Amino acid sequence: MTKYDYPEHYEKNISSAIQLAERLKESGEYDLFRGQRHTFPIQPTAGRSGVDQQAVNDQLNEFASWVHETPDLKSLHGNKNAILAVAQHYGLKTHLLDFSRSPKIAGFFATDGAEEDNTGTIICVNKKRFIASWDDLNKQYYNDEGILLTEIVDIDVKNLWRLQAQEGEFLRCHVDPNLLEMFSCFLHIYFPQESRKPVINIENIYPSNKLPRPKGRGIKTEVKVRRKRRGIRPKASQ
Repeated sequence: MTKYDYPEHYEKNISSAIQLAERLKESGEYDLFRGQRHTFPIQPTAGRSGVDQQAVNDQLNEFASWVHETPDLKSLHGNKNAILAVAQHYGLKTHLLDFSRSPKIAGFFATDGAEEDNTGTIICVNKKRFIASWDDLNKQYYNDEGILLTEIVDIDVKNLWRLQAQEGEFLRCHVDPNLLEMFSCFLHIYFPQESRKPVINIENIYPSNKLPRPKGRGIKTEVKVRRKRRGIRPKASQ
């Protein structure tokens, strides 16, 4: 029996990549999966080069304030991880990385919008192994800074149908991509981008049900308006 105990594996197409990921899940070797249209380093939007961390924090704080002032989102009040998950849902920059318990859903995101002749990736994670590998570093950093470097976030956010449909979990990450790769025991499944045919019905990925939005404007506009009211001005671009 073939053992997949190495960090990289190459498949001939997305179908065989998904099949391998499903075998790895059935065997218990891996239980979380992330699809990427490319082979770029895995990194949350808030941690990417050139991102103003203070601006990210200000935006997330204003978003959290809006959540706590919205009665329809009462179930999120006081739940930092749930609020971050909803912020991610609305497209704000966060330190969350999207993963799924479904290899097929990861396969969808590994191909959706991809260009032919590129290389796609399905990244596989074993949660127990991940937590054990980061345990000492997380404890040390928490004692020094009061936060964890990495954390797997498994929550059920009421009315966040997209998270439920995508069988989603998150990896919260405050480290650079090289360190993340070094300690996370990821397995990468690579495949050539060939077909533009979706591997799963898009309506199953993006259900039409939606969470409440600010009346008359989008979430990002609402955050900007709230920041302006508090006298917080956006920084000039360099």
